[in-house]
Amino acid sequence: MFRVLREACKSVICQSFLNAPKSLSRTHRLVTRSISISKTSFSENLTDDDLEESEEFRDMFEDVNTGFLNTDHQVFVIQPFIKWGKKMKRNTTREFLLAESKALVTSIQGWSVIDSTIISVLSFDKQYVFGKGNLEMLKNEVRANPRISAVFVSVDVLKVHQQKLLQDIFQVPVFDRYMIVIQIFKAHASSPEARLQIAIAELPYLWTRCRTIEDATNMNITKGFLESRRMVLMEREQKLKKALNKLKSQREMLRNNKQRQEFPVVAVVGYTNCGKTTLIKALTEDAKLIPRNQLFATLDVTCHEGILPNKLKLLYVDTIGFISSIPTTLIEPFKVTLEDALLADIIIHVVDVSNPDYLQQKEHVETTLQQLEIEQKVLEHVLVVGNKIDALPSGQALTEEYDLLISAKRGTGLMDLQEKLQAMLLETTGRKKMTMRVRNGGVEYQWLMKHTAVSSVREDDTSAEHLLLDVIMTEAWLNKFKHEFISSARKRG
Repeated sequence: MFRVLREACKSVICQSFLNAPKSLSRTHRLVTRSISISKTSFSENLTDDDLEESEEFRDMFEDVNTGFLNTDHQVFVIQPFIKWGKKMKRNTTREFLLAESKALVTSIQGWSVIDSTIISVLSFDKQYVFGKGNLEMLKNEVRANPRISAVFVSVDVLKVHQQKLLQDIFQVPVFDRYMIVIQIFKAHASSPEARLQIAIAELPYLWTRCRTIEDATNMNITKGFLESRRMVLMEREQKLKKALNKLKSQREMLRNNKQRQEFPVVAVVGYTNCGKTTLIKALTEDAKLIPRNQLFATLDVTCHEGILPNKLKLLYVDTIGFISSIPTTLIEPFKVTLEDALLADIIIHVVDVSNPDYLQQKEHVETTLQQLEIEQKVLEHVLVVGNKIDALPSGQALTEEYDLLISAKRGTGLMDLQEKLQAMLLETTGRKKMTMRVRNGGVEYQWLMKHTAVSSVREDDTSAEHLLLDVIMTEAWLNKFKHEFISSARKRG
């Protein structure tokens, strides 16, 4: 069955938040979807040797990133918030942004949040990010607490000079969202494809860091040292391109494989930690799925077989969670796989309605879906499901309507969800529901049991030798049945 599913399952995940660097855009297009079935990966031809980092590259990466990323930290979280203007976020609050920033930190094993604060700013472009008064206050707070071993400034990417100046002031390592999220991604990437995409995401950041150092006029750096760093990065980039080309032909076959047509595909998307994996586990009863209450618990896109009450088999695609304010160059390599994952018959958008910031999260996912290169007919079949209704505070009413309200954890509303999926899949895939009269135990009976979804079997009142089968099948399989058992019978007759 796994062999059939591997061949049948089309690859998967999200498109342009913004354009990647031109030097990498063609490369990204070759990462044609990372996908696995439970723990079985399609990337059997991609090995750890293809992704192995040289010692020189590891040394350079640690040096560029201050050498403190792989150390346990007690973190002081600073949440900058633009207080007015076009860049001000109006669909959320400072408190919700801070809560998400703290959750990012605690998603890294060995890291904890020791203190936090929210600072209003006019923009993130100032030399020190913060104004003089706030900067002095932050410096005193950080230096006064010896337990603080790092500071997380929750902006997409700090400029090199900003990071260096803040580190000089705070006298501890300073991290931005890029550096935090890359650590989470690395910890959760189990497949070679995911690790490959993360490795690609690191390159633009590293090039920027190295060029900034190269351009610095007040640093006593030899030309040979800078040239060696450029060579290390170029060698790393070439190695990753070869790994991507190694995947290309296999992914092309998967995309074009006609066997996929036998299996309806339902992609499950949503903001990170909204309960996607819990929902798929409940729908498939897959004991091997282990939902985790943390951001980016699912990084590799996976397919899981399910069966609906009408006996129609389908594939549920679990995808990486969406999240706002992720650096563009970090998420870019995952866009192609997200786009391919969303080449599904139906998309289930799961919303955690128990989260105080659920409206902003829902809007972010909807906006991202609209930005992806997905066929319009797929976007017309998005099922918006409000999850975790069991965790809603007593008496709290939802301000928006949903197609369904469920609790994946408790199983509430899942039968209604399956029935809705049945009806939608018959419409979107063009499958036909019909009754077939065949001889009991005959070759036609055996063929239908093998190739179609048989929802019920009953006796034929007019003949004890025949049965009536209610079946669901594609147009292609119906034509094959007619050719094999009707046309052939006429020719033999």
